[in-house]
Amino acid sequence: MHACGHDTHAAMGFAVAAHLHRARDSFGGTVRLIFQPAEEDEPSGGLRVVEEGLLDDIDAAICVHVDPYTPSGKVAVGSGPYTLRAIRSM
Repeated sequence: MHACGHDTHAAMGFAVAAHLHRARDSFGGTVRLIFQPAEEDEPSGGLRVVEEGLLDDIDAAICVHVDPYTPSGKVAVGSGPYTLRAIRSM
């Protein structure tokens, strides 16, 4: 581990997967966890996720990203490309 955002994202994803696995009898449907490759690059790995069909046939998407501009202990919520928008406005 080198304690970067990728480690945080992986830990959050695995924690969600473990929780959903334990609660699997309490909901219906399929959950797909996707780790976006190359999220820092332009064009981002998000385009690759779409092109490879990973978002096909889904009803909803919930995305999480560590944002160094959001104070510790706070959660920022918005639709669309939140983190990229915040960085470009600085």
